[in-house]
Amino acid sequence: MIHVFTERRVTEFMNKFQDVSLEKYLGIANNNYKFNILVSRTEEEIELKMIVKKKCKFYNILELPTDVCRLIASYNEGIIKIHIKIIFGYEYPFMKPVWVLDKVEDNINSIINLNEYYAYIVNNHNTHNEKWSPVISIDKDILEFIQKIYHFEYLLGD
Repeated sequence: MIHVFTERRVTEFMNKFQDVSLEKYLGIANNNYKFNILVSRTEEEIELKMIVKKKCKFYNILELPTDVCRLIASYNEGIIKIHIKIIFGYEYPFMKPVWVLDKVEDNINSIINLNEYYAYIVNNHNTHNEKWSPVISIDKDILEFIQKIYHFEYLLGD
């Protein structure tokens, strides 16, 4: 069962993003990468699907149709998809929500195991945030997490 304060905060958070995307609201922009955050909700949790796509250069080869050129260019795009769940306990907002890494999908060649890497960051976000306060809103907690993972130049190359 979800607490009435939690329900109100989660509903307010979801209502903020009816007309504007979360990444636009948070001011996340990069010329080399497209960053999308898809937000959905169940009764006691918020699900975030963060998709980072490296923008590749498009070359129009005159002998090929434009659709074929776009398809060829899409194979050079680096994509990382991070699926996160934010679970709100009955004590929220007096206790921090628990972040859970659901899965990581990617099409990049990396020496880093991205599942382990992002699991470490999620665990760090859960355990090393002693400064939790009930005044921290859901969107500010998400922004803090994004600051911890927003180094895609290293993972996707420039």
